[in-house]
Amino acid sequence: MKGLKKIRVAIVTGGASGIGFAIANKFVKNNIKVILIGRDRSKLKLACETLGVLSDFEGCDLSDLHKLPSVVKKIWDKNGQIDILVNNAGMHLKKPMDEVTDDDFQSDKRGSQNDATATFRGCTEHQFNGISVWSARCNCIYGFKICS
Repeated sequence: MKGLKKIRVAIVTGGASGIGFAIANKFVKNNIKVILIGRDRSKLKLACETLGVLSDFEGCDLSDLHKLPSVVKKIWDKNGQIDILVNNAGMHLKKPMDEVTDDDFQSDKRGSQNDATATFRGCTEHQFNGISVWSARCNCIYGFKICS
């Protein structure tokens, strides 16, 4: 219909809690549909119940890189578009900075970069030419009290 604005669609990885949930909540309040991707389906479902009708979720372990293209395809097929991609998922090692080893840090960083790249690649296969954001996650500031 003429005059109706098309609703944009955003994927938010790691959107069931924390920074990702706050981003998803802001999107919903601005009439942007959000699709949350994460490992814990029960947390995703609860987040969507809180966010309301402009939210949905796909359960997927983002470290399982070969599954991401099919998850993105499923989202694309269901919604017809993906306008915004927020790569927010990551692990929080839950230890003070002086206890984080170089291997801990490199492993977490490598995992986050891999899942973000695979998700973005999955979006570009579907003519994605929207906005892609890599969020500053809690694990980027190890050891600060705000993250504990």
